[in-house]
Amino acid sequence: FLSFARNESDARDLLQDWLIKTAAQEYPEAVKNQRAWFLKTAYRMAVDWARKNDSRRRTDRSFPIREFASEIDPDREEIRISVEAALHRMPEEQAAILRLKLWDGLSFREISEVLDLPANTVASRYRYGIGKLRENLEPLYRELCES
Repeated sequence: FLSFARNESDARDLLQDWLIKTAAQEYPEAVKNQRAWFLKTAYRMAVDWARKNDSRRRTDRSFPIREFASEIDPDREEIRISVEAALHRMPEEQAAILRLKLWDGLSFREISEVLDLPANTVASRYRYGIGKLRENLEPLYRELCES
């Protein structure tokens, strides 16, 4: 939820709303992958929330980058800003897949279940997204290697 809400307070509110909503729902017996079903409901709720709060999303761009830079890394803020900018420049379909794969650790199969997309579509959007991310972050990478 943090990658959608962009701040911890909203992410906690969104998580609480999702827990209440899923607790009130009856779990469908036909579902084969429980984790994917729960993630799908969370993803859809987060997308709906993000659409409602789109103007706030444009101004508050704090994105969690704990996986890319340690707490003590002096370049942490520059990396965070660069990753955010790169994700915001790509289509949301690709950025969403990158978030689910890189931050949430889902497999392509799980992402395809969460997003209701064919696995091949997920894989190709991931490849295109990684290519764009690599292209956009290459200048930063070179700068950091030189320093």
